[in-house]
Amino acid sequence: MTTAAKARVVRAALVLLALWPVVQHALVRRTEVSPWKLAGWGMYAAPQDNVGVVVLVEDPRTSETVVLPREALPQEFWNAASEFSDKRWAAGRWVRPDDLGRRVLELVPPAPSVTIVVGRLYVDRETATVRLDRTPYEYRRD
Repeated sequence: MTTAAKARVVRAALVLLALWPVVQHALVRRTEVSPWKLAGWGMYAAPQDNVGVVVLVEDPRTSETVVLPREALPQEFWNAASEFSDKRWAAGRWVRPDDLGRRVLELVPPAPSVTIVVGRLYVDRETATVRLDRTPYEYRRD
């Protein structure tokens, strides 16, 4: 490789290195990918363990949506929910709780619908405070 070719490779690498934080920041903002992933520098300004799951079910008698107590589901479900939380923390909205919703519908037969609420802590740039963002995913019995 000639000296000129080596210089072009080095310049291209430096340009990519300089632009990557902007690309990674856009991914974090748009898809909630963890700022701790993809070689970003925003990790120092974001909470690390920040995803949780709440299960809501529709009561077939009253049609009200109620929080399902933790004891109502087996530990295997909560182990799967913990795995989901880890994946969601890393990959953001690319990971959906569809499997969890199906499992709850199987485990709670009378419920006509289930809502999995995914909570995520984030730093609000305007107020410089930690906030909770909730994203509901509804699953209906077919």
